[in-house]
Amino acid sequence: MVPTVWSPLAAMPLTHSGKLDRKRLPDPTAAPAGDRPAAPPRDAREQRLLEIWAELLGRSGFGIHDDFFDAGGHSLLALRLISRINAAYGTALGVSAVLAHPTVARQAALLRDGHGTDGRPGAAVPLAGGGGQPPLFLVHPVGGGVLCYREAAAVLGTGRPVHGLPAPGLTPGTPPAATVRELADLGLRAVREVQPAGPYRLGGWSFGGLVAYEMAHTLTEQGEDVALLALLDTGFPGTGGAPDTLLADFAEDLLRSAGLGMPEPLAASLAAAQAAGHEEDGLRTVRDELIRQDAGAGLTPGELARHYAVFRANTLAAAAYRPPAHRGAVHFYQSTDGVRLGSARAWARAVRGPLVVRELDTDHYGIVRGAHIRETAKDMEKIMGEGLDR
Repeated sequence: MVPTVWSPLAAMPLTHSGKLDRKRLPDPTAAPAGDRPAAPPRDAREQRLLEIWAELLGRSGFGIHDDFFDAGGHSLLALRLISRINAAYGTALGVSAVLAHPTVARQAALLRDGHGTDGRPGAAVPLAGGGGQPPLFLVHPVGGGVLCYREAAAVLGTGRPVHGLPAPGLTPGTPPAATVRELADLGLRAVREVQPAGPYRLGGWSFGGLVAYEMAHTLTEQGEDVALLALLDTGFPGTGGAPDTLLADFAEDLLRSAGLGMPEPLAASLAAAQAAGHEEDGLRTVRDELIRQDAGAGLTPGELARHYAVFRANTLAAAAYRPPAHRGAVHFYQSTDGVRLGSARAWARAVRGPLVVRELDTDHYGIVRGAHIRETAKDMEKIMGEGLDR
C-alpha cells in the first residue's frame, strides 16, 4: 500500500517507558503548521483552552495543533497556563505537563482521559522522541523545571530520545528534596524506569549539573558505564551556609529564564525583606513585579511559594554539597560568567578522569539558548556518536 498522506516528524513521541505514544501523534490529515489554517476546536474543552491561550499570549487565532512555545510561550507563561488549567478543571498538573503536551489538542486529551496529575513526582518527562539511539537525560536546574532544555532537545531529538528530570517538589503536595544526594537517588530511579541498564548519558545546566555529577558518580561506583556526563556552566559548590540573596536570586531566575530583565531596585527591596525575615512580603513583591512585566497574572501566591520552596531547597542543597572524586570523564561547557567565577578550574580539583572544557561567548542564561545551545547540543551528540553509543 502507498500512503496518501505523509506527516513529517522531527522525532517520534514516546511514553515514559520509551514506547511509541500513539495519543501524541499528530492528525495525519492535517497540513503542516504554517501551511494550513488554524484547526478549530472540536468540543467545549478545546474551545476553553484556546480562550485561555489567547488571554495569556495576548492574541487569538491559534489552532488546536499549534505549539504553545512556538506561539510565544515561555517558562512563566507555562506556569500561568497550568495554573489556569488547574483552576478551570480542578486538576493538580505541574508545569511539565505543558512541555509534554504543548498543544490544545494534547492538553484537552490529557484532561479528557482523566489524567488530573502528572503521575509520579519526579518521573522523566519526554522532551523529544528521537530514533533508535540510547536516550539522554537532562537534570533540572535550581528552579526545578526542564523547559530550559527544549531547544537542546530539538537538536538532539532528531535521532535520540531526550528526557528531562524535573524536581519532584514542583508537584503539588510533594515536598522538595533536601540534598543533592536525595535528588540524585530520585533521578536514578526515574532514569531506570526508562532505561534499566547502561551505558547512561547524563547532563545538566547550572544546579542540574551537580545532580547529574552525583548520579554519574553513583553509577560508576556501582559498576555501571556512563557514556556521557555533561555539565553546562555548573558552578562549583561554595563553602556552605544560606545565601543572603535567596529572594532576589529567585526573582532573577524567574525573570531571566523568561527572557525578562531584573530591575536593580527590586533586588535591593528583596534583600531588605529577607534580612528582616519577611519572606512572604518578599514573595508578594516578586509577584507584583511579574505582573508589572506582564508575566505573572494568573499565577497564584501558593504556586509562587511552591516554586520558591523548590528554589530555596535546591540552593541550600548546592551550598551543602561536597562533590566526591569522580573517576569518569566530564565535559564542561562554560559561559563568560563561569570563566569569571573560575568554575572549570574548581571542578578540576574534584574530577579524577578527563575534564574537557569548552568555552562559549555568552552568559549563564544564554548558554541554554539559541546558537549556543545548538552548538553545545551538536558537540554532545558528536561525543556520544564517537562512543558508538555502546
